[in-house]
Amino acid sequence: MTEDKDRGDESQANFVAHGQFNPHHEGNIGQGPTLTNNLKSMARFDDNDEALQRQQQRAREEFLNKKGKEGPPDGKYDSIVDLIAEAKNESVARLYLYSAMGRWIDNGDDWSTRFNIEELSKRASIISPEVAFLSGEKWGADKEKYERLSNALTVVQDLNLVFIKYYGFYRNISASGKVFQAAFAQEAEFMVPERFARVYADLLGFKEDDKEWKSVSEQIDIYVRASIYLGLQSDPRFKKDLKWYKEGKGFKKLFANDADELDWVRRYKLKTLPNLSNDFAPYKGKNVDDLSPDQLKHLDSEPAMNRYADPGDGASVKAIKEMLVELMTRGKYKDNTTMAKQAQFAFDLGDKTFKIFGLDAMYGTKGLEFLVKINLDRVDEVTKLNYVVKKLNYVEVFALKGEYEVLETTKIVNEGYPWNQSIVDAMHPDDKVTYNRQSSYFVGAKVWEWFAPKNIMVDFLHMLPVSNAEFPDSKFLTRSAFELVRDGQTIGDIMKNEASVGDWAYRAYLIRILFTYKEDFGAILALTNELERGKQTEGLISAKFLENVEKSIHIVCRNWIVTGGRFEEWFKDHKVEIDKQANDPNFLKDLNEKYSKKVIPITVTGKIAEMEAAENVLSGYVTKEKNRWKAIVWLTGLSFMGTVRSTQRDDVVRVAKRVRFLDPNVLDASLNFNFSQNDDLLRKDMEKFIKLAEFSKQ
Repeated sequence: MTEDKDRGDESQANFVAHGQFNPHHEGNIGQGPTLTNNLKSMARFDDNDEALQRQQQRAREEFLNKKGKEGPPDGKYDSIVDLIAEAKNESVARLYLYSAMGRWIDNGDDWSTRFNIEELSKRASIISPEVAFLSGEKWGADKEKYERLSNALTVVQDLNLVFIKYYGFYRNISASGKVFQAAFAQEAEFMVPERFARVYADLLGFKEDDKEWKSVSEQIDIYVRASIYLGLQSDPRFKKDLKWYKEGKGFKKLFANDADELDWVRRYKLKTLPNLSNDFAPYKGKNVDDLSPDQLKHLDSEPAMNRYADPGDGASVKAIKEMLVELMTRGKYKDNTTMAKQAQFAFDLGDKTFKIFGLDAMYGTKGLEFLVKINLDRVDEVTKLNYVVKKLNYVEVFALKGEYEVLETTKIVNEGYPWNQSIVDAMHPDDKVTYNRQSSYFVGAKVWEWFAPKNIMVDFLHMLPVSNAEFPDSKFLTRSAFELVRDGQTIGDIMKNEASVGDWAYRAYLIRILFTYKEDFGAILALTNELERGKQTEGLISAKFLENVEKSIHIVCRNWIVTGGRFEEWFKDHKVEIDKQANDPNFLKDLNEKYSKKVIPITVTGKIAEMEAAENVLSGYVTKEKNRWKAIVWLTGLSFMGTVRSTQRDDVVRVAKRVRFLDPNVLDASLNFNFSQNDDLLRKDMEKFIKLAEFSKQ
């Protein structure tokens, strides 16, 4: 027995050292019939069970017969549990576990019976210290095996719940109404901070002799950082955002210096752009060293492909994976086959993380700058205005000598993966307007077309507020998870900070999506006129409707919408306003009165005054944005009603006043609003009304 065990361990070690284990090969573990019935017949597993011993011995012998080949023979191991239990060490156990789970997660293979979590749990419990204590046996003989099984059980449970059960359900639903509520109901037990902490901080990598590789969690982190980077650099409108992102400590985890970044980006472009653009077709198959200075300049002028916005073919998608895996395995062990398999596993988890956190939607559109010339002698002012505003999403006009005026415009690319398309629209509503206009699709009500908010939703990292340990109630010192990731923390680091991240962290994100798309009063549906279409005019602006819409807007439109999830930068930009309020005598008087009434009276210091003033200023901007949204909803509803009797408009205004939807004076200003005037005048009147509504005091 001892000799066999040693030989088995040696064989298993070979698989790790030489990368001979191929999880995607047809003849690998778990492909044959399972022995579920046999497992059910076993009341318990223990070392004295002769049947079990014979079974394990046969498995070892057949394992050894395949030494030097791809892996264990078809179906000769009951489950992955056998391989984990008999592995030489923890690293070997992880190899088998990650390889099998990679196949399960990536390809959707039904490995549930192979993993058999119940069996794994049973095996671990039998040799646990608790059982040893109860039986009076000395704990220690099976300690290593127990730890392997226990660790494997935790990994399987975490990855199964997050990336299979939840993601598998979520990817097949639309972000709307009752269907999304079903997904929301499935989430509670899966997406808790402690589970995120283990997945994004504690998934270990492999060790070989003195070689220690990056952990799976570190590689997922690299994937997320790199994909955010590719999204930002792909859009000329994000130049400032890209600069800010690259200045953070987290960017150093991708590239040590500018030269490394440039080399990687150039090679990335050479593998992808020739598949997507005829301009770069001559570069296909070439290396960076093969290009002339002019060709390098041409290559550098084009943004790299963003897989979440750019349409791609099979070749480019494969190339993206290869380049990201290279980045995830960077170092002297990058050519190791086993490490490559680990990185591919991490790649799949990173991609699903990007989708689960809404990052794919956040970077799911892309703007392309280009120039258009208009002959001013051939168009009148009204035609020019309509052309610029309606057709091209006018950005800036440059007057030139002669007969031409050059317009800098933006064309939107909106690939939008099918199952997250709706969420893309909420995160980039203005881009959606431009895209629909350019594609001759229905844009929506005019007020939506002209005044759509920049964001109605943000991704999970931008939304998640992480409080300051010393001042947990201070919004001034709160930072978003995205800011912390930019500054070098990992998602795992953030989720381990129990005092700063609540149990409702991810659930709060889903609540915002739910109230964005709720069938009867979702924020984006109310803003875009989707709720009004097909309904009776009398019910468009009912008291119940307005109250529900206001509730939806209140839940969705919060601090992260106004700040864009960049709290520190926003507070710096508004420092003058904050300082002015912090030194206002009336504000300080009220503040001192407030703090004197606390259980333990507190003296108001300059720091406290600054924090309170900052929060007050931010709160004011949030209120303005909420009122702006409500004004758009109000004008959308009225425009849908069309030309109506003045008494009918009086009625809906009276209803809105009763529920305090907007300031009464603002509502009165809409009584005589003329929706039939030309677009130029209508746009100006709408802008005035929205500005008036922003300062509404209900």
